[in-house]
Amino acid sequence: MERSIILSFIVVFAIILPVYSIVQKPKGIHWDIEPYGSSCWASDQNGCANQYLDLLEKLKAVIEPSGLLFTVDVPFWFDETIVTRNTVTKPMSEFVQDIVDRIAIMAYRDWASGARNLTTVPDKNGRTDSQEWASDTEIAYASAHGKKVIILSETNPAIDPSFISYGYESTTYLESQQAELKRYYASQSSFDGVGIHWLTDWQGMTPSYTLSKTCDNLKDVFEWNSNVFVDNDLQNAFFNFTDTHAIRAVYIEAENLMKTGQTNYISAFLEAANTHGIAVELLYGNAEWTLTENHDYVVGLANLSIAFSNAISTDPYAMNCTVSTASSTTDATTVDSTTTSSYQTTGDSISGTTSNGYQTTGAMATSTTALTSSSTNLATTGSVTSSTSQVTTATNAVSTTSSTHFGSSSTGSITSSTSHATTGTDKESTSNASVCFSVNVWITIFLTIVLLCSIRI
Repeated sequence: MERSIILSFIVVFAIILPVYSIVQKPKGIHWDIEPYGSSCWASDQNGCANQYLDLLEKLKAVIEPSGLLFTVDVPFWFDETIVTRNTVTKPMSEFVQDIVDRIAIMAYRDWASGARNLTTVPDKNGRTDSQEWASDTEIAYASAHGKKVIILSETNPAIDPSFISYGYESTTYLESQQAELKRYYASQSSFDGVGIHWLTDWQGMTPSYTLSKTCDNLKDVFEWNSNVFVDNDLQNAFFNFTDTHAIRAVYIEAENLMKTGQTNYISAFLEAANTHGIAVELLYGNAEWTLTENHDYVVGLANLSIAFSNAISTDPYAMNCTVSTASSTTDATTVDSTTTSSYQTTGDSISGTTSNGYQTTGAMATSTTALTSSSTNLATTGSVTSSTSQVTTATNAVSTTSSTHFGSSSTGSITSSTSHATTGTDKESTSNASVCFSVNVWITIFLTIVLLCSIRI
């Protein structure tokens, strides 16, 4: 009988022990809050800019102790937008860069350097406002102040005017221009690589091609379709594309899942992304969050994200890359293509068909640093409703006060889920976060059998 009691205790312990899959932390929180799109910008630009900067200060206060990377998207013309704040007058870009860890500059032009002399889309030929022109000021300021900059490219095929998007051009040309940006900024300590906005539009570009995942080829990508978290087919298609296009990190929209406590889907995606060698940044954005009345909601969202990250012990995925020096000449590497002239950057492996190829100098490797998240518990006022989904793990409780999503400010609570990643062998198909058998479950089954046998004895 005594042995049966002991075995019963062991079985109960094994059952309640959380089934916790080891996943990577999010690399950071990525904010696409564009104040010029809010309702306050047109009537009071300086006041609206200050509301936005107030929000960034509030976010810094909670994100900085967590160790998560704090990134915001900014237009390239913020360096020409003069703002006065607390008696200090200077470009908006500098105010923003003083606060955040990294800016993602929306350098939306369809040529990297020099003049635009393309013939495929003839409008605005000869323009000199290239992506490098758009980014030089921010890169220089970041290098002088220990900050980071990632340079973004647009791929929307229907945007007007056409010269702000690579969506009208070939993928071959897009890659040549990404390589040029890496070459040009390789010596800048602030340069943190290139990113594509956004995955769906990029997937629609032609010709189709693949890139080997080398440090020279890496790039980040936006994914605004949060259904990728929960739909197996979408998630598998996502990873099929990223596996063949040298993706370093994805910025994926996670607001609804985070605020409704469905973090088990996010955990499963983080695990799958880790398997595919991709870091993940949680993406949130709405122009109206600029308004002071919505700040509590945004800070609450940040707190939930931090609590979620703090419950994961594994650092974000990071390739071991060091900055290399590229040659000023093009490698004589063959590209699988039906074209009379082809594009090849150093170390790239590109396949596809095109009627219009390009050449460029070697692509540059970017430096990638793994971030270590602290275990700081963040607490504000309010209440948190803790829920479990599938299997739960111990998490850091975070209390928040939140405003309504839009409109007047109100005190409330954000529901936090303590659920986390599932385990399973098919890591590419875990988007529905079903809990597979873990070691704990097998132990439970084994001990249950032993218990039944002992009772029978």
